[in-house]
Amino acid sequence: LPSARAGKTVVHQLSVSLEDLYNGATRKLSLQKNIICRKCGGERGLRRGQGGAAGLLSPCT
Repeated sequence: LPSARAGKTVVHQLSVSLEDLYNGATRKLSLQKNIICRKCGGERGLRRGQGGAAGLLSPCT
């Protein structure tokens, strides 16, 4: 398996009060990321057909 590559750096501005910093308040942050499908290589769930259907695209399963 190839080694994992580091993604882009994410910067998110978060406003907190001095009191929150002093008291060690915590916040939750939700993130999403896209993962490239290993079967279709990120071709939107489509892959090339085989044999006589070489030019056709079929859903990635």
